[in-house]
Amino acid sequence: MAKMKKHTDDDSREISEFFRELPDNERMEMLGIWNKSGMLHREATANEITDEETEDALSALHNKLNFDSQQNEEPTTSAGSSSKIAGRLTYFLAAAAVALIAFGAWLYTPVTITVPAGQTLAMELRDGSMLTANSGTTFEYSRLFGITNRNISIDGEAFFEVRSSDVPFIANANGSVTEVLGTSFNIRSWSTDPDRETRLNVASGRVKFYPQSFPESAVELTEGHSSRISDVIKKPADPVRAPLSYAIAWRDNNLAFSVQPLSVIFDELERKYDVTIEWSEPEIAQTTLSTFYTQPDNVESVLADICTVKGLTFSQTSTGYRISRK
Repeated sequence: MAKMKKHTDDDSREISEFFRELPDNERMEMLGIWNKSGMLHREATANEITDEETEDALSALHNKLNFDSQQNEEPTTSAGSSSKIAGRLTYFLAAAAVALIAFGAWLYTPVTITVPAGQTLAMELRDGSMLTANSGTTFEYSRLFGITNRNISIDGEAFFEVRSSDVPFIANANGSVTEVLGTSFNIRSWSTDPDRETRLNVASGRVKFYPQSFPESAVELTEGHSSRISDVIKKPADPVRAPLSYAIAWRDNNLAFSVQPLSVIFDELERKYDVTIEWSEPEIAQTTLSTFYTQPDNVESVLADICTVKGLTFSQTSTGYRISRK
């Protein structure tokens, strides 16, 4: 932990006298710097800036200023006393600079939130937009969100109701970009998906959708339309009309799948019910299925239905379930 040299009451009196001897403008400037740095230091340390980061910042600052602790050991003549006080003041100002560095490090560390399995999360963002995230979703945004930008990254599934603003709202999802000014839409983009597919469904307004590496291929979507991008489909698919009920079924605790591999469906069940599902043969995971479940009671009822339709069977394991052929 960075250790500051302890100062005594005599030190404080000498420093106070030193401040009083300064011209008014210099004294007010120094006091303002010190007071502000103290506030920033408290705010930064409250957010777990590590001791190592503080030590590194202080060491670098000492080297830059050629700070020498021997300055505090000069004779206490009138000139020496002023030099001694100036040395201590330099040290205090160095501490203020360290606080500013620590605050800067905290400020540029993004906020990351992961929704636990078996739960969903609804929250209001700083700009007034609303976000509802599905189980297992991770999203990340800058601490300056709503101030200098409205950028957010997502791995998972979320429904956004974006508040209108002159600042674009940009959602990044596994190499895809959704850019809007004010609208509502659903993004589904799991990094665990076999093709890393991002699917966008627009509920209202107008959005721009494109690959991060190829913005020239952007398409515009309006209410009731859908598009997708994946590792297989490099350009956005042409927008098509798609029922929103399937895209946002998860918000009402429903399950909806349209020609999805069982691996994708099992991943969804794992997140929703916080269980582990494995299968005995790779071919099982590649089988596709379209289905809709209205607020299913439990994972076993869903697995029983899937296994009946696909000629499979399931058994319970210590952590979840195993799917096999009959």
